[in-house]
Order: sequence, then C-alpha cells, then structure tokens
Amino acid sequence: MKNNNKIQGFDYIKIIAASLLVFHHYQQVFECKFAGINFYGGHIEFGFLVELFFTISGYLTLYSEKTNFSGWKRFVHKLSRIYPMVFISILVCLFLKTLISIITNGTLIELWNLKTLIANFALLFAGYPYFDMLGINNPVWYVCVLIQCYILYYIFEFIFKKLNINSKIHIRLITYEIIVVLAVVTHHYGILNEASFRRIVSFSIGIVICSVNWLLSNKNFINENNCKSISLLLFILSAFSCGIALFRINQRYILQFFVFPFLVWSMVNARFSDVSVVSRLGDISFELYVIHYPLMVLLQLVLILTGYTLQHSYTTMVYYLIFAWVISGLMWKYIDLPIRNKVKEIKKL
Repeated sequence: MKNNNKIQGFDYIKIIAASLLVFHHYQQVFECKFAGINFYGGHIEFGFLVELFFTISGYLTLYSEKTNFSGWKRFVHKLSRIYPMVFISILVCLFLKTLISIITNGTLIELWNLKTLIANFALLFAGYPYFDMLGINNPVWYVCVLIQCYILYYIFEFIFKKLNINSKIHIRLITYEIIVVLAVVTHHYGILNEASFRRIVSFSIGIVICSVNWLLSNKNFINENNCKSISLLLFILSAFSCGIALFRINQRYILQFFVFPFLVWSMVNARFSDVSVVSRLGDISFELYVIHYPLMVLLQLVLILTGYTLQHSYTTMVYYLIFAWVISGLMWKYIDLPIRNKVKEIKKL
C-alpha cells in the first residue's frame, strides 16, 4: 500500500547509506584493506553516515506529527516498532558469540554477566556512563542514543504543550537552534561527550530543517511582521554554530553541518516517482542495519568451523551485502511485519 506521506527521497538515502555502512563494518570486522577505496580506515570516514540517519530521524519525528502531537503514546509506538528487531538481533548475536567462545576456548564472562546483559537488552550500552561498553551487537548503539533523542524531544513537546505553544513552529525552530549551539559550544570545551554531541546535534538539525520547511510552506507565517526578525535570529544562531564548528574543521563537522542538512533538504523538496522496489528496500534498511553485524559473526563462525580462509575483496563484500539484504528482507516479511501487526491488535484491545 502506498504511503502518501512518505518522503520518497529518504528511501534512496537510506538504501545507499545503509549499504555503505555494511561495507564500513565489513572491513572493520574482518580487518581487511584494499588498494582502492577503503570504507573503514580510508581517507573518508564512512562511519559518519550514522549522523545522516540521526538527521533524517529528527526530521521524520517532527514531520510525522507536525501540529498533531500525541506525546508519550507516540513515543511508546516508536519503541514498539524498533525494539523487537533490535532485541532479536542482540539475542542472535549473543548466541553466535557464545558458540564462538566455546569453540575457541574463549571466556564467556564478558558476555554472560548481569551488567552486560542489562546494558545490551535495555539498550543502555551507549550514552549512559555507568553502562558504557561495546555492545553485543555494537552497531545498534545508534538505537540506544536515538531513544535518548526521542525522550528529549517528547520532554520538550510536553513543555510546549503545557505552555500552549506546541502549535507555534517558530518557537520550536528557535529552541532547537539554541540546542544545536549549546551542544556545539559545550562539546568544543569538553563539557559534552562525543556520543551525546553526535546524537543531539544531528537529531536537532533534522527538526530544524523540518521546521524551516514547514514555515516556508505556511503563508500565514510568511506574511507576519515578525518573520524577518525570526529569520535574522535563525541566521545568527546558524552562523554562530557553524563558526564554532569551523574552529575544529574536519570531515564530521563538514558532513554534519553542511553536507547532510543540504542532502536532507534536497531530498525533501525533490520530486521522485513512487518506485515500489525502492520504497520496499527503504523499509527494509532498518533490518539491514540491525542484522548485518550478527550475520558477520555468523560468517566468522562458519569460517572457524570449516577452517576456510576467506580472501576478502570488493567482490566478496558485494556478495555479502546482497546476502545481508536478502536475509533482511526475509526478516522484515516473516518476523518484523507479523510483530507489528500483533502490536497493532494489542493496541486496539
């Protein structure tokens, strides 16, 4: 069924970015380097593509609700959609890593201790100082901090609603611009840690882009006298945050403050025809992200059991990506969709 509210351009971004992140982790996990482009340890840090996902998530969080905010029910709805697949991926990864430890006479204490299990299955292993550690399925650290972004977002929405300003999109715009500036400044002086900085800034930029897009389409706001002053303040805040960033200019800042926002803005305002295959792959990209690392652990297990030495190359990496997409599609169809349908039935009771 076609979703008329879906931003088609985001599907293209998610497909490409998710695939590149698979290449990135493939080279990282199997410690292989190529003579040409390297997706891990090369001149371009493809791991920064996670910032792009944070920006898209921020945009879609506001876009999916706009002026009809449903508060914590929406938050619970988001959790019910993403947690089951993440839980399954961690469980599978734990099982496979346990088998590898047993076969190789490794230690199980790092996997099977209470703190590790709580941190991973409660999604606390990234962004929480006490539980901070490498995850059993480490790429889902993104989900850990994304949930924190959701919590921050709905706290602000609760405040906006109490102050009766939740429908004033320009107030939200200025609020998140200030959050971006504060995050950049506090990170610059070592107050805000790296993980918090990454999630807050990119997620907030996504909300800012959505807010600006909404304002530009709102003729009533454009005609208001305060439009110029709001725009001026927005420009000053943006220039200030970018100026601070440029003091520590590097790939991440360029991508985070310029390339990714421009890309998201372009995809939102571009017009794409509805291609069913692209739309479906866009839906499956989340499954690809959460399951691609456990599949690498499975490959490691197979190599250990068979004693086969895999000659890594661009070709084997592409074959692995295709395999991962196929498994992700099967999981989406036979696990994720049934779970979502069951959750919908429970909510109706």
